[in-house]
Amino acid sequence: MVTLMLNMIRMCANLLVQDEWFRRAQLAVEKGDDELAKEALKRRKSNQENADTMKTQLDQQRKAVDQLIQNTKWGLCLPLPVSRAMMAV
Repeated sequence: MVTLMLNMIRMCANLLVQDEWFRRAQLAVEKGDDELAKEALKRRKSNQENADTMKTQLDQQRKAVDQLIQNTKWGLCLPLPVSRAMMAV
């Protein structure tokens, strides 16, 4: 659960960094430095790719946590031998 929360924080931070790189690209264009703008957009794209990867991982972790919670709910409702038999499946 902690890992899930940390990854959510990292993903949000990554989105903020993307916005910053876009702002820097706009500023470079305004100052006439196209090369600097291109570099900023490359970094923004790299951050976007990282964010996409993080989102995929986050979705997988969410599903795993949801499944774990669901299994735990069933495990608490059933007698111990039945719970153990379900875990073995």
